[in-house]
Amino acid sequence: MAFTARSIGDDAQALTARVQAAGGIAEGHAVDSADRAATDALIADLTERHGGIGVLVVNAGAELIDLIPTTADEDWDRLIELDLTSAFRLVRGVAMGMARRRWGRIVLVTSAVTEVVPAGQAAYTSAKWGLEGLARTAAVEFGKRGVTTNCVAPGIIDTAMTRRYEGQFDERAVAAAIPANRLGQPADVAAAIAYLVSDGAAYVNGTTLRVDGGLSVGARAFPA
Repeated sequence: MAFTARSIGDDAQALTARVQAAGGIAEGHAVDSADRAATDALIADLTERHGGIGVLVVNAGAELIDLIPTTADEDWDRLIELDLTSAFRLVRGVAMGMARRRWGRIVLVTSAVTEVVPAGQAAYTSAKWGLEGLARTAAVEFGKRGVTTNCVAPGIIDTAMTRRYEGQFDERAVAAAIPANRLGQPADVAAAIAYLVSDGAAYVNGTTLRVDGGLSVGARAFPA
């Protein structure tokens, strides 16, 4: 398994250790997903050393919280580049190789914001909608050659990104707005991805699996 991060810090090293403890092989690469040359070079390197890439999970992303009237062009461009355009380049870089081998799994991580839209996140929501459109198109273009492309749409997950906003919202009130009555855990999202890349999901293609505890069907607005 190869994974990328902007820098290989403690979290990346811990992930490598967990994979190795389970009997697997992991290699981390310090790559910014918005760096076109770096991502192209990484795809070429992995393909040459491992004979191809069979599974691609795109989980890179950043937020931009700003109202439409005050969103600067450069901020919009930066977020779309990281959250959407970089995913397009990764899919483009691996899909033909998967098609030639007649097997492949692509999973793009989107968000519950495509169903429960919050104010102040026009760029983020647009990028996540774009990922769903990209996945559906890839499903049509490559599905006949054994390549599936799907999305996982997490809700409010207890991650470092969420914890940056501690003190700005009432966690119990937010949990109460979710039918599951709790924030999601990274393991909830990982289990969904593991299913979509498995042989058991060979007939699942072009869909979005929502991992949000029921938020997208049980809340009228994104909990503030």
